[in-house]
Amino acid sequence: MRGSVVQIVLVLFFLSSGMAQTPDPSIAAIWNELKMLRGMVHDLGTIVVEQRVELRNLETRVRDTEIQAEEEKSKVLLLTSELGYTLKKVEEQKAELVVTKTKMTELEKENAVLSAELLHVGQRVAASEKDLDNQRGVLSTTEKQIQLQRIIVDDLEKAKTEQETRLNAVDVRMTATEKEAEGQKMEVVTLRADLNSTMTKQQLQNNDIEQLQKETAGKTAFSVGLTGRVGPFNTDTHLKYSKIFTNIGNSYNPTSGMFIAPVRGVYYFRFTAFDYRNGGHFGLHLYCNNQKIMSNWEHNNNEGHLYLSNALTLQLNEGDLVYMQLPSGYSLYDDQDNHNTFSGFLLFSM
Repeated sequence: MRGSVVQIVLVLFFLSSGMAQTPDPSIAAIWNELKMLRGMVHDLGTIVVEQRVELRNLETRVRDTEIQAEEEKSKVLLLTSELGYTLKKVEEQKAELVVTKTKMTELEKENAVLSAELLHVGQRVAASEKDLDNQRGVLSTTEKQIQLQRIIVDDLEKAKTEQETRLNAVDVRMTATEKEAEGQKMEVVTLRADLNSTMTKQQLQNNDIEQLQKETAGKTAFSVGLTGRVGPFNTDTHLKYSKIFTNIGNSYNPTSGMFIAPVRGVYYFRFTAFDYRNGGHFGLHLYCNNQKIMSNWEHNNNEGHLYLSNALTLQLNEGDLVYMQLPSGYSLYDDQDNHNTFSGFLLFSM
């Protein structure tokens, strides 16, 4: 097409001036510039597609952070880093768009120059038509020249129309690219809002957990009992009250038989002991950590069923252990009537 236009222009100049001239190199430069611009737009479209893929990966990671609560914090930091990288890419795309717009401005200027040249050609054609009116005596030659000039003008107008169409297509592509970049920016903003929402939810969950821990720590009470006969043993034996009546706060561990203080405060403890073995001893030691706090015992001198009980308050730190021991050679008896019990509760925290 370019060669055809050049040939037509050569014919026009030959007819108008009577001598051959070299075609204007600006037309070829414009054509090469358009090819370069089309390649730049194609590369920019590839970059936008890659950015979409990266953004979709980011969305998947955000959904994964909601499922994996334990890994949220580290993933949030990772997503924040990736978002910064994406924002940097968006800024780079904006810079490329500015460069492309500059190229478009240059093309428009060149197009304006081409339009001026076309206008000049049209003026020359008009002058030629006036000369043809004065030379009506040579009808055959003049009519051929007019027809040829009209064909040349039509071809030039078609070339100009094609260039304008291509420039409009480039404008449309640039507009679409700008819209896609704006959409990516909005997606980044949405992702950041989702991350902030996730962090807010995590903080609310932590606050709820802390509040629940505080409420649970302020409500501690237990009451437990033995099952069947226990003892006598050759050594002091740690008692495990396996029958649970109450265990609010789960501070009493039936497996170990120990009460674990959940908070620092003042606690009230009470126990009862029972046995009917004639001639035997029964009683209990109350321990706090490894320190014996209280000892109570009785000797059954053929007195039948005997009970003993006692109570006290202790100031405990968080994690302190309170438990009961059966002395060596002593025994206890229990059945469905629950004769032997061990109870305690928090009076107030400190």
